[in-house]
Amino acid sequence: MQTILIYLGNEVEDKITRFKGIVIAENHNAYDNYINLLVQGNNLKDGAPSKPQWLHTDRINVIKNPSNLNLSHNAIMNDMATDSLTGFKGVVVEMTFWLYECVRVGLQAKKLKDGLPQKIQWFDEAQILTKTIKKDRSFGGPMRMDSLR
Repeated sequence: MQTILIYLGNEVEDKITRFKGIVIAENHNAYDNYINLLVQGNNLKDGAPSKPQWLHTDRINVIKNPSNLNLSHNAIMNDMATDSLTGFKGVVVEMTFWLYECVRVGLQAKKLKDGLPQKIQWFDEAQILTKTIKKDRSFGGPMRMDSLR
């Protein structure tokens, strides 16, 4: 089980547009090593909540950090995983963490379809079975991937 400190529940502001709100979801990507946050504005427009905005972490300032939420999860980027309901197999390439502890895992099939990668399929983390692939990571630059595990 891996524990990761994330932005969920923090009040943030976009450095560019000054849009303010609460982080309600966080998306991690294995390929680009980026983290995007879904921010729900804390004001009403015509009696309804404003549309949430996806923002990259480089664009935000944390205004308030009330929770310091630690969310434990079993899946790790680049693990092989199988959906227990459908049998779909793939590599964990994205993970999205939601404010009320739902974790969604994006699996990319290893097989190509018509010579192209298949679309990422999304599953609740609780329904997937993972197998960590141990790779030789002794090569690489100043930050090796095994230091992130």
